Amino acid sequence: MGKFNSVKRKIYFKIYKRRENTNITKIIKNSMYVKQNINNESVIGYIKFINEIDIPSRNLCKNIIIETYKEIKKNINVKDSIKSDLRILLECKGVSFIY
Repeated sequence: MGKFNSVKRKIYFKIYKRRENTNITKIIKNSMYVKQNINNESVIGYIKFINEIDIPSRNLCKNIIIETYKEIKKNINVKDSIKSDLRILLECKGVSFIY
């Protein structure tokens, strides 16, 4: 019985890792797209994407998201309300910023 639980746990772990790697790839692609096309519509799409995805607790993902946020924050073409919505969402998702 113990061996069965061990195999089951390994299967769940592999599924979790595969899903995490898929999310990392999606985060990288969407962040690169938004950095290249910073406007209100793309940032709103990025907010929806971040809201729907589970952010892996890896420094790579969080750093990519923080750098994307900083690029959006610097851009004057994006409304301040959209920037603040993104900031609030990221803090709710566990992406913390150092002031």
